[in-house]
Amino acid sequence: MSSLFSNKKSNKSHQLTTTSSTKSSHNKTTLSSSTSSTLTKSHPTKSNAITNSSSSSSSTPSLNAPLKFTGCAQFRQRIVMATLCNKRIRIDNIRDKEEYPGLRPFEASFLRLIESLTNGCQIEINETGTALRYAPGIIIGGNSIEHDCGSTRSIGWFIEGILPLLPFAKKSTEITFTGITNDDIDLSIDTLRFIHIPLLSLFGIKDGVSLELTSRGSAPLGGGKAILTCANVRELRPINLIDEGFIKRIRGIAYTSRVSPQNANRIVDGAR
Repeated sequence: MSSLFSNKKSNKSHQLTTTSSTKSSHNKTTLSSSTSSTLTKSHPTKSNAITNSSSSSSSTPSLNAPLKFTGCAQFRQRIVMATLCNKRIRIDNIRDKEEYPGLRPFEASFLRLIESLTNGCQIEINETGTALRYAPGIIIGGNSIEHDCGSTRSIGWFIEGILPLLPFAKKSTEITFTGITNDDIDLSIDTLRFIHIPLLSLFGIKDGVSLELTSRGSAPLGGGKAILTCANVRELRPINLIDEGFIKRIRGIAYTSRVSPQNANRIVDGAR
């Protein structure tokens, strides 16, 4: 009996050992399979996340990249706004399909004027003149600046372009322009004197802005002379022009060049 009981006990213990070992091996197998599947599932997700982040970072434009434009439209506005915002720009395909491609002489002259008003600007033009890179500098201004506008565009085309820059210069500015004062394409000196300059003074530049006409010049030879003076300001004053007022008088200017002065008097009599 004792031997039989011991055999049964040993068999029972053996069964328990076998069962526990089988159960533990089953748990190990289950854990290993679940762990491997979890790692297998999580690994590609991580790689996909890295791939997506790298692709998104590569597709995001750099903050230092220049703004890109195409064509010659709004040439002055692009240069002036880039200078005020301190943003580098690039202009491509400047008249690339025309018979004479590239920048025109008056546009190159405007760039020279911007260069004389600023410090540290960089201008790069390719050989054909169809691509331009511009890095703005600091608006300095200054006195005794002279600029020859040439005979292609009038003085008003240059003054109209740089008027938004001058109030933000480091010091007051005085520029002497020579060239055409009146033509049938651009604003005349008289329009700038009696309309634009008074409107500019409403922004807080009362005593520091003026446009003086020394001599007139007509196309194609030019020869006119005008002096523009503008003071710098700390900030511009906002305006609200909602009252149109009343028309008090209508004035006009008649001038002649290389003809008899009586022709101007006849123009005045005919306008009245």
